[in-house]
Amino acid sequence: MEKLTQAAQTDQAPLYDWVQTHALPVGPRQVAAVSHFVEKIQDFRRWYETNPGQLPDLIRYIVESIGYVDYLQSSGIPNPEDRMEVVYELVNLAAEEQADLGAFLTKISLASDWDDQEEKVDEVTLMTLHHAKGLEYPTVFIAGLEEGILPHFRSQEPQEIEEERRLLYVGITRGRENVILSSAQSRYIQGESRSTVTSRFLRELPTELIKQTGYRNIPGPSALPASSPLATSHSSASPTAKPANSTAAYQIGEWVMHPQWGKGQIITIDGTADSAVLNIVFSGMPKKFMAKYAPLRKLQTSS
Repeated sequence: MEKLTQAAQTDQAPLYDWVQTHALPVGPRQVAAVSHFVEKIQDFRRWYETNPGQLPDLIRYIVESIGYVDYLQSSGIPNPEDRMEVVYELVNLAAEEQADLGAFLTKISLASDWDDQEEKVDEVTLMTLHHAKGLEYPTVFIAGLEEGILPHFRSQEPQEIEEERRLLYVGITRGRENVILSSAQSRYIQGESRSTVTSRFLRELPTELIKQTGYRNIPGPSALPASSPLATSHSSASPTAKPANSTAAYQIGEWVMHPQWGKGQIITIDGTADSAVLNIVFSGMPKKFMAKYAPLRKLQTSS
């Protein structure tokens, strides 16, 4: 890259244009790699010209074409799921903006520039719940009280759910005067608008301390159907309640819907009863879920 960049700068030409019109001062393997890269860019351009405005699908096509998921799984990168979440958020943003490619890239660039500005005192402080420890504010807003977000979709085992519950407690106790909790009735997940389920943690809060507004009611324990993901949450009022999901409810090869990861197929089932673990593949990305806690909805067919 240093050789190619220097040569292009000497000729005062853009690097991408230069490598297509000059003999490259590198070895055969590097020449083949550059040629492959150029072909990919040209392929992506042709795809977008054929499908103008389809930015979410373009991003998905690029990710699939370059084998990004396989790369993450085989490269030894820690927490590859976190990398894919960043990609999914980019897809979500592209779907929400509904802009052309140039406008979208411009906005992303401006957002990055704004992130570099110095923090001012009289502005909202945006942070994760983990970073809120030890801090206090007069008013705290906590968004995303939905199954798959809080608790997180990767938190399936009881101790993981308990850690998510403690994390919400940290956020709530950061507010000295007011705490505003919110959940969306639907949100973009992997570029598609999907209905959500309110977080199981909301119904665990003392009702006498809650002032509820908006269009979404928080179901109480008695209002929860047996098949609801909320019915699997911890509740001291029903210590003998059985998990909503069981191993018998699933079969290898079945297709299911997850609120965060979308449609997936059950590949294997490890263990039985309460300790059963479902191995599910979502768009090439394998995931494991405890059967009794997984917020899954069975699909009739794979279509």
